Amino acid sequence: MVRKPCPDNPPCPRCGATHVVKNGSKNGRQRWVCRTCNRSFGATFGTPMYRLRNTPTEVARTLLVVMRRGSLSAAEEITGHKHETIGRWLRAAAQHAERAKSQGDGLVCASQRGGVRAPVGLL
Repeated sequence: MVRKPCPDNPPCPRCGATHVVKNGSKNGRQRWVCRTCNRSFGATFGTPMYRLRNTPTEVARTLLVVMRRGSLSAAEEITGHKHETIGRWLRAAAQHAERAKSQGDGLVCASQRGGVRAPVGLL
């Protein structure tokens, strides 16, 4: 049985092909497989959220606390995440913002996030 690609499926992040089909889910997150390079990938591949176990909402809330309080130790106290983890999230978000800036991608401003501007793909 041959699965046909849906036009709503994302392109393959590795080879850019559009012949991508759904390939089940893992931990409630949709997976796809590229029929050109036979690699599977999830929706967060290539974003700062890739391989994180926390939800995007929790990461965004923690980074917002860092922005408002100005210190990792205060954010650690409030959120319960270790300062090493928060620092890693902060560096990943900064790298993503730099890549988006160098590629000419814009920033998204969503009223649901209280007007906080975040790099595309972060939240």
